[in-house]
Amino acid sequence: MLKKEQRIHKKKEFDLFFGLNFKKNRGINLSSPNLIFKILFKTTPGSKFGFIVSNQVDKRATARNLIKRRLREIVRLNLNKFKLPIEALILAKIGAKKLEYSALEKELVSLFKKVRGYDN
Repeated sequence: MLKKEQRIHKKKEFDLFFGLNFKKNRGINLSSPNLIFKILFKTTPGSKFGFIVSNQVDKRATARNLIKRRLREIVRLNLNKFKLPIEALILAKIGAKKLEYSALEKELVSLFKKVRGYDN
């Protein structure tokens, strides 16, 4: 599980990833068939991650929470490979509910590898 200080959970923090402020802050969007990865580079130490799984992915909260738990664990295992501090938002698309853990991990790690400052 990601530590509390490594998670984005306030509305104000989530709002940084949407609208004109995201482009103004030189945010990067990366996408795969089942995930969207939004990144902002920080000057302060410590990376933070947020996760969004909407009702469109699945109506059941247990299914959405399962996807979020899997994503959090994948991030936790790969967190030390980020050399630059970032704030990132991971959004699950509809197809993410059909993926097993290993397929979800492979897809997310491939997005991580596209980020400057990620060490393979």
